[in-house]
Amino acid sequence: MRQNKPYIPLEELGPEHKDWGMSTRGELPIVVDKARQHAAYAESGSFGAFLLDTYGIEKVKGFNKESGGKKRPWEAVFGAPLKEIERKWIQAVDSSQSPEGKNIATLLKLIQKDPYTACSNAQSLAIDKGKKK
Repeated sequence: MRQNKPYIPLEELGPEHKDWGMSTRGELPIVVDKARQHAAYAESGSFGAFLLDTYGIEKVKGFNKESGGKKRPWEAVFGAPLKEIERKWIQAVDSSQSPEGKNIATLLKLIQKDPYTACSNAQSLAIDKGKKK
């Protein structure tokens, strides 16, 4: 996702559906911006994994407990504001050397071709690849 540059600053990913590329129809959530939804979910998953790897499960659990419907206690729990933690996460992502580089290039092409079908096309490729083994 970082290579495709659809990056959303983490402070923009709040509790509202629109922050995640979604809305509601009646009481059901619906996707209105698939590219934003893909980026938001990929970022949040990656950031969550970074927090667990960097600070450990107990700190992350403590963070969730302390958040409880109020302002997120980034500094109190992790010792730094969100922007600083985000900067460290981006550095970690950018510096990681993945053996899956070929897969990333394929996914990037799928997203650039059509972000609305990229996910289902990637799933189809993975299924086809699994059948060949």
